[in-house]
Amino acid sequence: MFILNSFNLWNSSSTPDIKRHMYLEITKASSICDESMTNYQLHLNSINKFVKKYKKLLVFPSQNIKL
Repeated sequence: MFILNSFNLWNSSSTPDIKRHMYLEITKASSICDESMTNYQLHLNSINKFVKKYKKLLVFPSQNIKL
């Protein structure tokens, strides 16, 4: 479900910075997955927060949201 939401957000974004940051976060999660499921789950939670920030940024582009 998370990956599907990420791709929907990816496709709805026209900003290269958002795509670059999302790519880095998703890549981190994939590499951590090999190490341990506990670390992966913790990182997945941080990515979910990250995606929520970007959704707000897409809905309210005039607001400055710190990453």
